[in-house]
Amino acid sequence: MIDMRYLLCLRFGIERSYYFFFFFQAEDGIRDAQESRGLGDVYKRQVHVSKTEVEKYHTQLAIRYLEIMLSGTSQQARMNSELLHTKQTLLQFLESSQYYDVSALLSRTAKTDMFEERVVLFKKADQHYQALRILVYNLDNTEAAEIYCLENGTTQQQAAQQTTSADLLLLLMKVYLSPPSHQPPMSMLAYALKLLEERAKSLDPIAVLNELPPSIPIKYLQGFLDQAIPHHVHRLRDGQIVKSLALMENQQVSVQLIKEKNRRVAITDDRICPVSACRRKIGSAAFGVLPNQKVVHFMCLEEKLHVCPVTKMNFITKKKEAAGHTME
Repeated sequence: MIDMRYLLCLRFGIERSYYFFFFFQAEDGIRDAQESRGLGDVYKRQVHVSKTEVEKYHTQLAIRYLEIMLSGTSQQARMNSELLHTKQTLLQFLESSQYYDVSALLSRTAKTDMFEERVVLFKKADQHYQALRILVYNLDNTEAAEIYCLENGTTQQQAAQQTTSADLLLLLMKVYLSPPSHQPPMSMLAYALKLLEERAKSLDPIAVLNELPPSIPIKYLQGFLDQAIPHHVHRLRDGQIVKSLALMENQQVSVQLIKEKNRRVAITDDRICPVSACRRKIGSAAFGVLPNQKVVHFMCLEEKLHVCPVTKMNFITKKKEAAGHTME
C-alpha cells in the first residue's frame, strides 16, 4: 500500500493548463530495490529503537528476514556473506524476542530447509519433540540435541509443572528409537543406549523401561541399570527424609501458632506503658504485645518490632542489645 505524502500543484495561466507533481514514500521505508531494504525500516525502528512489545512489528520483522533468506535460495547464493549475516541476525532475533507470532513463522518455514530457525521456533512453542527430531535427523547433530535437553529443561527442584532436563532426555531417547520411515527401525539404537549410560543418574529407570521397545535385549541395558537403580533408590530415600523433616517443621509451626492464638492479655484502665521514656496509660491508643509479654504503646517500638524497648532483648538473635545500639 502506498501512502501519498506530498502533493504539489502548480497552475500556469497559459492555455489554462494544470500540472501536478506527486511525491511518494513507501510505507515500510523501502526506498530502493536492494535486498537489504526488504527488512523494513519501520519494523526495525519500532523493535530495536523504540523497543516496542507489539506482536505485529516483531512478527513482520521476522518475516522480512525470512523473505530475504528464502529469496537467496532461488538465486543459489544462500551462503554468501550477506545472507550468512542475515541468518545470524534472524537466529539471534528469534532467540531474544518474546513477542512474535510463533505459529505464523512456523507456517512460513514449513516446507523450507531453514532447520536451525525451526528448532528455535519449536522451542518457543514448547514443541520439544519436533525440535529434537530436526537436530537429530535433519541437522545430523546428536551432540547439539543433548545440549538442547540440558539447557532448556529445569532441574528436579525447579520442576513443578515445567519440563525438566530429564523429561527432555527421555524425549531424545524416543527420538532415537523412532527414525524416519526411510531408515531401519533400530538404526539409532546405539545412540539411545549411549545416552542412557551417560545420563543414567538423571533418568528415572521406570520411565525409561516403559518407553523402550520390548525387543531390546536386557543385556544392552546393564550399564544403564547398574547406575540408575542405586541412584534412583538413593534419591527416593533422600526425598522421604526431606518430606519427614518438612512434616516435622510443619507440626512445630502449627503448635506454635496454636499457642500464640491462645495467648491473652488484659488491658485495664490503669495499665501503664513500661517504657521509661513513656510511662503513660495504655488507654485507647494502639499497642503491641511482645513475645516476652510486655505490652507497650505501638509508637514506643520505634519501628523495631524485633527489639523489646523495655528489656532491650532482640527476639531474633535472642541477645540483649547494648544501650543506644541501632539495628540495621
